Amino acid sequence: MKTIKRLDIHKSSGPDNIPPLFVKRCDCALTILLMMLFNNSLSKGVFPVVWKRARIVPIHKKGVIAELEVSEDQRQTIKNAIREQCKKNGAENKVEEIENAGKNFVDCVKGLIDIETVKQEIEEAKPKGALDEVFGKYCAKSPQFKTCIHTIVDTVAPCLETKIQEHVETIKNGTDQLIDFVCFKDGDRIALFIAEGGPECFQQKANDIKACGEKLRDSLPNVEAAKKLSLTERCGKFDELTTCIVNELEKCSNPTPGNMAESLFRFVRNGTPCKTEAPNRRAFIDSLHRKCPNQVGALTPMIM
Repeated sequence: MKTIKRLDIHKSSGPDNIPPLFVKRCDCALTILLMMLFNNSLSKGVFPVVWKRARIVPIHKKGVIAELEVSEDQRQTIKNAIREQCKKNGAENKVEEIENAGKNFVDCVKGLIDIETVKQEIEEAKPKGALDEVFGKYCAKSPQFKTCIHTIVDTVAPCLETKIQEHVETIKNGTDQLIDFVCFKDGDRIALFIAEGGPECFQQKANDIKACGEKLRDSLPNVEAAKKLSLTERCGKFDELTTCIVNELEKCSNPTPGNMAESLFRFVRNGTPCKTEAPNRRAFIDSLHRKCPNQVGALTPMIM
């Protein structure tokens, strides 16, 4: 609804020949139908070729993809934290093994992808609408990526608390699902995300997203309180966090990053025990009811 309200009625029609004025005047009738259409497209990874095309105007600016640099002091802090964590869980003899596993993980990833090369390939592919080809090439390496992650998770596991160790397989399964989501249809999703300004949107909303996390943190007095939450309560907190993030991303000039984030969160949710818990969509439905009471009523069961 917010995206439709922001449409410029003076702009020309797109490839569908539907003028913005028509969409804006029929917002109440179209909002839910468009939401269902786009969510279905994102969840299935089926994007019309025309959606991948964009008019590119080169503007020099700092890259949105950068390597994480760790100083020697930060590296030592991480080592000390690992040592304390392993000592606390009776696995102090695993410290050196974990440090080596960390180095091997970095080498493993670097052997599969070079950041500078990827940035260059992305910039060259944008004007041609060929981002899907770039990411398709790297997504073909997803089995190796999964192996890199599984190896370090298995190595770190002995230093984790018992309750967390019980969920190691769930963690590995979750990372596998995340990679599969990003690489669905040979990288179409990530290609669309880049083409539609996803990294820039996340960069622009970094502080707001951080505020969403802080809001969740402040809602819990301490770690023990978080551990005592029931499944329904934990899933509710997840929904609150993800809804907050999506709402912020939707404020970017292009709504696609927010839509894709929502689709990703839904995918992740369905890979956890929260799958059996009904998501809280009441706030969204109530908002639409206030704006379009006559049109929303009949479609509410389809959304819920």
